[in-house]
Amino acid sequence: MNNTHIHIDRIHINGQGIPPQLAQSSVQGLGQELLAKLGQQNWSSGQTVPIGDLHLGTVQVKNPQDVSELRQAIAQTVIQAIVTQTGVRR
Repeated sequence: MNNTHIHIDRIHINGQGIPPQLAQSSVQGLGQELLAKLGQQNWSSGQTVPIGDLHLGTVQVKNPQDVSELRQAIAQTVIQAIVTQTGVRR
């Protein structure tokens, strides 16, 4: 990611029908998932990306009881929101 700094103040996700413990488990390790996906983007070296708040709406998954699938869906939704706001292309 070449010295790129991304600052997100807050992420809002609607988790309808997802038990609190499952939601908590899905966001543990989310940082590593995001770093892996962000590393695949085409960032300018030294770029600073201030995001503020991300309102992601409802994240859809086939199996809402699968922590890994939920984590990946959240990460992908966050990446799409960042790319949309910054105009970065893969």
